[in-house]
Amino acid sequence: GAWEEFTRGDNKITAVKWKDSKCVTLLSTITGAEPHVTVKRWSKTESKEIEVPCPAIVKSYNEYMGGVDVCDQQIECYRTWVKTKKWTLKVALHFIDLSIVNAWMEYREDAEKMRLPKKEILDLMNFKMSVAQEWLSTTVKKRSLPEESSSSDTEEVPQKLYRPQNYRAPVPPTTKVKDGFEHWPEVSKLSTARNCRMKNCKSRTRLNNYK
Repeated sequence: GAWEEFTRGDNKITAVKWKDSKCVTLLSTITGAEPHVTVKRWSKTESKEIEVPCPAIVKSYNEYMGGVDVCDQQIECYRTWVKTKKWTLKVALHFIDLSIVNAWMEYREDAEKMRLPKKEILDLMNFKMSVAQEWLSTTVKKRSLPEESSSSDTEEVPQKLYRPQNYRAPVPPTTKVKDGFEHWPEVSKLSTARNCRMKNCKSRTRLNNYK
């Protein structure tokens, strides 16, 4: 019945490790170990049930775990699968699925309160598809290019620059690569493939990556 409790510095997250028949570790943003309750457990030494202290976080989990199971079942119905070994991507997709299921449950509650006909209430698949359609139809604000100030009123005629045969275009700066705007590849109609921009790379390509 012993436990260990650790609370983050801002008091917003608490982790509790409770020694039951096996060690149980729980993390919560709502409750911690106190106020604890007592539960009955079988004692092998005394050959009878005894009362042992139980953290409040375990009591809350046992009380509401049914809702967690229902949520997990709904996520598994239309989970976003991707073939990757990167755990970061799997976690990100899991939280997207979780947020959609939670939003769908709230949508159903609101629909019932508004007394909508059942045939007009979207199921999980159609709800998820509608969310995907909204995301795809959302327009992204284009990055504005800095205005170039001209030193004179007359426009100079651009001159053709001489480039060596093995010319390699410079790699875009990191701030531009990771600015969050589109980075779409497009096959160009060049007669001769160009050198790859990466240093020491001898490959040639006809792909353009527009930013």
